[in-house]
Amino acid sequence: MTKVTTTYSRFARSQRSIHCTASSFRAPAEDAPMLLPTRIALATLLTFAASAAFADPIDACVDLGAKPKISRLGDKAVLVKDSDSYYRLNVKSCYDLSFTQQFEVSTEKQKGRICPTGTRVRTNRDNCEVAQVEKIDEAAYRKFGGR
Repeated sequence: MTKVTTTYSRFARSQRSIHCTASSFRAPAEDAPMLLPTRIALATLLTFAASAAFADPIDACVDLGAKPKISRLGDKAVLVKDSDSYYRLNVKSCYDLSFTQQFEVSTEKQKGRICPTGTRVRTNRDNCEVAQVEKIDEAAYRKFGGR
């Protein structure tokens, strides 16, 4: 006759010495499904707060140099590097922003100029209104993906 145990074979010998102890595991609370969206929202807010610490809205118009480097930041913003100055242009709505590779920045049809209001980003198919222009530092520019 063979003896059948309910544990795996490697625990069979020490079965008599296994004791139940208190653990730090807690059963999920009833509101556990709400914790993940709350944590995501909090992380998003902290990210934007940290990025805002590196950004200052501009007060006056800025004329860009001959060849500013313009790159997209997702579908809601554009990064501009002009020699040692860095800017983030947050757009209101722009359908073509996440697909295009060519950008042109202008204010009141004057190319290469960014202002606190009236600035537009032109893509291949769209002419997007800029909601806010922020001056950022080089660390923020690199953090946002500028090269």
